[in-house]
Amino acid sequence: MVETIHDLRRRAPLHFWNRAENARACAYVLWQLIDDPPDVSTLNYDGSASYAMSEAFDRESSFAIESILKAAVAAQREADGNKEPPPSRHDVGELWSLAQLPRPDEDDRTRLMLLTEMLYWSARYAAPLPGKKAEDRMDAIAERAKRRKRKDGGMFVALAPWTWDHFERMYQVAHQACFEALDRRPGRRKWAEDTLGEGDGNLIE
Repeated sequence: MVETIHDLRRRAPLHFWNRAENARACAYVLWQLIDDPPDVSTLNYDGSASYAMSEAFDRESSFAIESILKAAVAAQREADGNKEPPPSRHDVGELWSLAQLPRPDEDDRTRLMLLTEMLYWSARYAAPLPGKKAEDRMDAIAERAKRRKRKDGGMFVALAPWTWDHFERMYQVAHQACFEALDRRPGRRKWAEDTLGEGDGNLIE
């Protein structure tokens, strides 16, 4: 069967990487605007511009994490001669494992769970689609919250903060894995040398 351009794009590492980098740049700008929001008085907007920037940061940063993880998975599969594209699901915990990244600590596992919820619904919709998978994900987060409350003496605390620094640290782990895998492709350009060799891989200072 002849492959279509869509078939090729579904497994193209640099397609996912490009989307990830664009979303990362947006997330960076939005993070800066949370404390210094733009004037939206001409929009007849009654909400908080700062809160709107925070919501937008969650959307862009979660999409960037999903995309860079799919880039890493796609690059690894291409390097291994596997033509299967990354899964179309939004479960970033699953993608982190598929990308064979270092096992995350407790807080980062919580972040991956919360990011998955952002991608499926909480950063976009009023409620998740009904179904057992959504209920299981929310039950797992609720159980994690109960454990955190017990650990902290019953006081209410955030499950895990999500800031630019948390995002960028996790993003760069997947970014490096992506380009190390691209370098394993026979006869191809050495991407990691060009992209990561100039510093720590952080393209936004």
